[in-house]
Amino acid sequence: MKMFQLVIVTCALITGCMFKKDNLVIKNFYSTDSPCLDAYIVNTVSNGCELMLSENYEWGIATKCTDSSTWESAWVVGTFYFTPHTVEIRENTFPVCSDQMLTMSYADIAQKKEGE
Repeated sequence: MKMFQLVIVTCALITGCMFKKDNLVIKNFYSTDSPCLDAYIVNTVSNGCELMLSENYEWGIATKCTDSSTWESAWVVGTFYFTPHTVEIRENTFPVCSDQMLTMSYADIAQKKEGE
């Protein structure tokens, strides 16, 4: 019975996405081979971000939206941190996604970190 419920829920989720009318197209977008990083880019742009700032550090990369048509989403008001699996996520951040290449974590933009 549980397997049947899982199949029904999975089918509902898949078909719900298939019939969405709004298609986001990001000009000159190429996959990074990191589902986490690709998701960050697509979600940030789809939530109104027009310019992103990324900075490299010895522990990884910090990135945030610096120009947005709307400031209503965590994707555009927060700072995201990308670290390799060999490095712990930044202090006072929340893990969002982890894939074969990196771990993505999030902090409110007001929370400035040392070394940033």
